[in-house]
Amino acid sequence: MGEELTLEECFSGLEEIIEKMQDTEVSLEDSFALYEQGMKMLKNCNQKIDAVEKKLGKKFKIRHCANTGAVARYPETWLDMVRPGLLLYGYGDFAQELGLKPVMSLKTTVSTIKTYPAGTAISYGGIYKTDRKTRMGVVPYGYADGYFRCLSNRYELMTEEGPVPQRGKICMDMCMIDLTDKMNVDVGSEVEIFGKANPIEHMAQLAGTIPYELTCAVSKRVPRLYIKNGKVYEKELLLRG
Repeated sequence: MGEELTLEECFSGLEEIIEKMQDTEVSLEDSFALYEQGMKMLKNCNQKIDAVEKKLGKKFKIRHCANTGAVARYPETWLDMVRPGLLLYGYGDFAQELGLKPVMSLKTTVSTIKTYPAGTAISYGGIYKTDRKTRMGVVPYGYADGYFRCLSNRYELMTEEGPVPQRGKICMDMCMIDLTDKMNVDVGSEVEIFGKANPIEHMAQLAGTIPYELTCAVSKRVPRLYIKNGKVYEKELLLRG
């Protein structure tokens, strides 16, 4: 039956098998069955590519089909090149298996701070009201930057003095954080959305998604700083294209 599949269908089927094998709930018996199925599919793909090359009289320079899971566990699928995704960021179970460390963090700073009396509604819809005199900070990070609105009033950002709760609904360009118990956190203080001190896995769990979606969700308008040996060696203030 595999011989009847097109090359595109073979690759699609192979990726589907690899995704199933990455599921932590798959039994050992099912894993072996999927592995055998995947190897047959991979062989079928290579045979079809060989046939195309023979027909065209040309050789393809690069063959590749291995995603993050295949890179970590199935060297038979590496072929000429691999294409890991989340693994490049050092996040996820496979990164831990390979001893990789997270290299991506998302940070911002406190832009302004105001003090409000008890009973003050914060942000759109007033879903949160202060229960005491509250020192409320604003950080320029919102859903247009990649901060999922489903995390409104549920997630904690990390400051130099520890975690602080995000309050009220997340806005397009900003969100509010409760700094009442963090008096040394001031305007200009650094705030970590996710990173070494604030694991992205926790954020993903609260959002009901996977870490890779969160890394991909960081919008083009968020500046990128590339650090090597503790020093910034490249900046991108706005991604193009």
